[in-house]
Amino acid sequence: SLVAERKQSQQRYDAALAGGDALIASESAFELQRIGGRLKLLREQQARLALRSPIDGVIVSGDLDESVGATIPIGQLLLEVAPLDRMTAEIAIDELDISLVSVGQPVTFHFDGRSGSNYQAKIERIFPRAQIIDGKNVYVAEARMDDNAGPLTPGMRGRAKIHAGWRPLAWSLLRKP
Repeated sequence: SLVAERKQSQQRYDAALAGGDALIASESAFELQRIGGRLKLLREQQARLALRSPIDGVIVSGDLDESVGATIPIGQLLLEVAPLDRMTAEIAIDELDISLVSVGQPVTFHFDGRSGSNYQAKIERIFPRAQIIDGKNVYVAEARMDDNAGPLTPGMRGRAKIHAGWRPLAWSLLRKP
């Protein structure tokens, strides 16, 4: 509507100049300045409305449709974006096995959505506190996947095999009777 208003004001200004009416021309010039200022302000506000992520990735949580028309307080989480250049796998380790796992051990992953593909990584961190996941008391370890790990997406589930060293067969059989 401001663009249309500016166009009308420009036509009045041009007509006043052509007709030699200095008063209407000066009023139209002030009107053009006022409309130009409002247009600039609205364009700046529109530019600030664009939602941009500082990283490339995929949206893993949040829904903008829930926030349409709502006042958003500063600092409120709208969307969670996961980067695709570095993936971190979370491994749930049974509490009986946590004593066998340490930082730096190699891990082989097989994801359900990527049949026939195995991925390699090393354990980078083990959280010191147990959590209940799927009704089991487990410790969570993290392993960072390579940048070229392939077409993985956040939220994929699968299996992990942590290489904790070799043990005698009797130890393996008698450990969990």
